[in-house]
Amino acid sequence: MTSILALFLLFALPAVSLGFLNPPQFISLMPPGAHEVLERENQIENLCPKNKPSFAKCRADVLKPQSWALPVYKEKYETSQRLGMIVITATPGKGVAAVFTDTGKKAVPFKSDSDQTDWGYSSYFEFSLNDIQGDWLQLPKRPFPTPVWINLKIAWKALDKPDALFPAPTAIEVDRIYAAGKLGNIVITKFDKQSFTFRKENKNDMLCGDEPTQVSPQELKMQTRPISELYDGDGHLIAWIAYARGC
Repeated sequence: MTSILALFLLFALPAVSLGFLNPPQFISLMPPGAHEVLERENQIENLCPKNKPSFAKCRADVLKPQSWALPVYKEKYETSQRLGMIVITATPGKGVAAVFTDTGKKAVPFKSDSDQTDWGYSSYFEFSLNDIQGDWLQLPKRPFPTPVWINLKIAWKALDKPDALFPAPTAIEVDRIYAAGKLGNIVITKFDKQSFTFRKENKNDMLCGDEPTQVSPQELKMQTRPISELYDGDGHLIAWIAYARGC
């Protein structure tokens, strides 16, 4: 009897499928003004002249971390249920970090999918997107229990920066080298419906001033795979620029 009930529930429940953007897109969650906060350590002599008695206090104030809150919604509208908050903190000279806080639960780290460590480069602090509906962006599950929605313009509209440029989604580009998990370093040449076409990286893709050399036809062989292979099981993008800093 138990097995029959289990089978009934299995087929009665709707199948959960992941949505994959094609081409894949991601978002930098750097709040407007965050880069200015990060640069304060480099500007400390201008911000806090050493010949002033208040230098120590000024330095302490200038180097304080600054945080921004980003509400997380169940659905893509402002009156939807809030599932928690992403708190993004910029620390001068150190970088940016974030946590996800759920009501009544301990905050958990919210780590960048691109996994870069130098905040001076644009590839840092980027997160996968599963869907885009106007200004609403869907983030995949983990650390959230399910995919969630955020809206940067609603969350940060009260910032004292009337001309602030809010982060916009960025798509994976063709003809660039990406590190793509088990696929290794690849060059994507085309996106088509639910698939993508690529070849393996070869020595001419990153010349850095060297002269091109002959490569074998095998190295230029194209492969086509489902777009899902650029994501993990929770919908996080696994393909990121291989040489974020260039040569």
